[in-house]
Amino acid sequence: MVILTNKGSHTCTVDGYLGYGGLLADNSVVNVPTKREAYPGASVRTTLKPGTSAFSGLKWASCDKADASCKVLAGVQVTPPDETTQLTATVIGLNGKPVDQLPVSAPGFTVGSLQPSNEGVVFP
Repeated sequence: MVILTNKGSHTCTVDGYLGYGGLLADNSVVNVPTKREAYPGASVRTTLKPGTSAFSGLKWASCDKADASCKVLAGVQVTPPDETTQLTATVIGLNGKPVDQLPVSAPGFTVGSLQPSNEGVVFP
């Protein structure tokens, strides 16, 4: 699950899908193919007051780091809808700690639609 939080001092509105890119260990940007999926349904236009969040599912298949088609990301960039500024996301593992290596297979990311609630956004 991806959580997009309004950390500004003004209310904003989001609708649609987040954009994604990868960062390698040397902090260089790498293209990661993305496919949009209206999951768990169509995007819901959401007004975010300061401190509130919208949610989206994100899935990918892991891969063998030795495979030439495997991208081993050290970070993930996120671009909110209708924006050009990319944010660097903190990827948290199942153990609750930041992940510093994220192996992503050739098909890349599948991105879910933005929703006002985290309920149901995680892909099965």
